[in-house]
Amino acid sequence: MVRLSGDPAAALEEYKLSLKIDPGRLSCLVHADEEAKKLKRLQDAALFEQQINRNTLGGDRPWRARLS
Repeated sequence: MVRLSGDPAAALEEYKLSLKIDPGRLSCLVHADEEAKKLKRLQDAALFEQQINRNTLGGDRPWRARLS
């Protein structure tokens, strides 16, 4: 819900909290990656993408098309 408020910093923090509870949740990782990129937090985004790639067995980012 915070993501819809238009506050990417708050949304990213909510996603990080959620990922502490469920670290492999793909939709949360994808949205956290998007919010980190909006904020130009490229190190955070890279970490989220690494986890996404591990969760989806690598590949050429098939998760983008499925979750968009």
